[in-house]
This record gives sequence, structure tokens and C-alpha cells, in this order.
Amino acid sequence: MSLDNPSILYVGGVERGQVLQAQVENMGWHIHLPVETLEALAMHVFYCPDITVIDTVERCRTGTEVYFHLRSAQARPLLILAREDHLKRWAVPDESTVRVLPHTIDDDDLIATISELILWSKAVG
Repeated sequence: MSLDNPSILYVGGVERGQVLQAQVENMGWHIHLPVETLEALAMHVFYCPDITVIDTVERCRTGTEVYFHLRSAQARPLLILAREDHLKRWAVPDESTVRVLPHTIDDDDLIATISELILWSKAVG
């Protein structure tokens, strides 16, 4: 499987999303950066992203709302970025398709995790 032109829905701080976009655009990746819950859900429906990354620290309410909507639709894969003291609060149904990591993860490790989840989902899907 390859990572040719993956589409990533990033719900969280626009600044971090823009930094990630700058880091991965030469790899052919595209990051969608919604600001509100309905915009994020519409992007998920219309763009069918390869992965959704939800930073629950930045725009906490939006991230939490998007997570619960996507979880009810069994959307996969999801990557949740949470405060270190909240990691255990996220009851994820399947850790192979939904992961929870500290929001302080550095961008290189975040990109590597995104790659891993996309490749895994393409291999099984």
C-alpha cells in the first residue's frame, strides 16, 4: 500500500494544522482544516478523508462533538490528541482503528502515526 495523496481531516488548532500541511504538502498530502463542528462533519462526508485527526485540547468542544458524531457512524481511522491527564477518559472501541495520543506529540511522530494508521486502514479495507 502507498500513501499517494492522502486526505487528512484535522479538527483542532488551525495553526498546528497549517504547520502540518506545510510539512507534508511536498509528500502529496492534503490537510482539511475545518473551524466548526458542522464544517468538519460536512468535510468528512464530502471529502471521505483517509484519516481524521481530532485535537481535543484546541477547540475542545468542537473536537469532542466531532468525535462522538464520527464514532456513532463508526468512522475509521481516527486519531485523538488529548491532554495527558485525559488520555484514559477516551473509551475507544478498537485501538487498531482509533488511537489516543498526547496532544504534545511532536509533529514527526504525529506524521508517522498518521502514516501508520492510513496504511493499516488501506491494508484491511
